[in-house]
Amino acid sequence: MNFTEDTFESENSKNKSKLREEIDLLKEELIIQKEVSFKAGILQGDITIKTLLESLSEAVVIIDSDSRIILINKIAENIFGYKQDELVGKQLSLLIPSKYHTAHASHVDKYYSEPRIRQMGKGIDLTGVRKNGTEFQVEIGLSSLVTDAGRLGLAFVSDITKRKELENQLKKQNEELDSFAHTVAHDLKDTLVGVVGFSELLTDERHTFTEEERKSYLKEIASSSRKLSNIVSELLLLVTIVKRDVVTSEIEMNPLINEVVKRLNYLIVKSDAKIKIAEKLHCSFGYPAWIEEIWFNFLSNAIKYGGSPPKIEIGSEIEENGFVKYWIKDNGDGIDPKHLNKIFESPEELDQSIIRGHGLGLSIVRQILEKLSGYAKVESELGKGSEFSFFLPQKRAITNLEDKKS
Repeated sequence: MNFTEDTFESENSKNKSKLREEIDLLKEELIIQKEVSFKAGILQGDITIKTLLESLSEAVVIIDSDSRIILINKIAENIFGYKQDELVGKQLSLLIPSKYHTAHASHVDKYYSEPRIRQMGKGIDLTGVRKNGTEFQVEIGLSSLVTDAGRLGLAFVSDITKRKELENQLKKQNEELDSFAHTVAHDLKDTLVGVVGFSELLTDERHTFTEEERKSYLKEIASSSRKLSNIVSELLLLVTIVKRDVVTSEIEMNPLINEVVKRLNYLIVKSDAKIKIAEKLHCSFGYPAWIEEIWFNFLSNAIKYGGSPPKIEIGSEIEENGFVKYWIKDNGDGIDPKHLNKIFESPEELDQSIIRGHGLGLSIVRQILEKLSGYAKVESELGKGSEFSFFLPQKRAITNLEDKKS
């Protein structure tokens, strides 16, 4: 036999060996599928069990000790996206993220060694995988059932995605409320100290003041009182935002800004601020009472932290993404670039320097805009002022916030 014949025989032997392995695997799989069909048939043939499974509000996945899926109910079909005949006989790992496959196999073995009713993964976030590959959060209860074909494991699966979203929202709101309480407590205390101090001076008969001094102290008391009023208004507004859903309507912006200018007249006069407002701002959809507070925060900050005197411009423009951009420019010192990404966050997440400059009000602005399907931006350069802007839908319904920003 020459070299070529030897090579041929060797390859032929390998192919035969591989074919035998494939045939053996096929035989083994046929035996397994026969066993699975037998087990599934027992359950499907029991009207009581079948009726019970389909009456449950939870998804049910039944497996054997080899982690093969024996049966699922209609709810399981709905949340995982598979039909029953697509899953029966398949490994349970098909419904579990690949990163958990190894650990899950050992968990199944451990459960079958000591089967009992219990919650799976207590204290751990569990996830399932749909047919389309998307992962979702689940809660799983475990039990077992003894049949003529042996013990079967039952997994009761609940899709808790919405519940987790609500829990996260509540957690975020509580954290923000804690932040606001902390910040407001300091603001109220500092402001009240000034009011009480000047009031006591004026009422102390041991002191004599000139008319000019008396007027100066009264102005400070009035200014501090306005600040206290604004803090209380922001707190009441925050409660409204958290608890209330509103119906949006088309808004004429110029009348809202004119009202804000009236509210801030004392500050405008005191700082000698010059404000230039576009003659006709574009209309958009929102909730007027909340939008007025956005302008109040933006304009009051522009006056307080603008130049000397403050020079402010207000305008609007239509964006290509279907939004109207409203902007307010000042001639202040600007904001350090490292702070720009956090300027609309909760007060406790910001440096103290930003809280004194913006803080509480801008965090409320962000929450208002989130409720109204809008968003805010800030552009600034040290020594060249800042431009604060917010965006509202030009039409009533725009849903995807990420698409809006792109």
